[in-house]
Amino acid sequence: MYLKKALVLLFIFLLFSVLRAQEHPGEPPRKKVTPEKALESLENYIAKDKELKGGFFIYDQENKRIRNLTLDKIHLLREWGENYYTCADFVDANKDKVDLDFYITKKDDDWGIIRIIIHKVNGKERYKPPLKVGKESTKE
Repeated sequence: MYLKKALVLLFIFLLFSVLRAQEHPGEPPRKKVTPEKALESLENYIAKDKELKGGFFIYDQENKRIRNLTLDKIHLLREWGENYYTCADFVDANKDKVDLDFYITKKDDDWGIIRIIIHKVNGKERYKPPLKVGKESTKE
């Protein structure tokens, strides 16, 4: 009896999988961002923001001040579902080391930054990033 139920459930699962795969057969496969594209998106975002504002500024809510940041290095890139999460080190005008986390996602036909969080200041953690998901790569 148990084997019969298991076979029926397996058949239903396989049937559902086949039907789901054919749901949009005429659509081209979705483009998946490559790590290089995600990093390029982040670098372009920072460059455009600096050009527009004369610097890369972020408001530090904990210290109630605006920080003018200079990129030191991007040191982590992690898949986060179909999106990316990346960590980058900056130095501010006061020589404080600021670690920012960026969330990169599909935006129209391009990739864009949807969230920026101050992760650490001078090594002191402010929040826990999401659990490790997917592949991890670094850029020094």
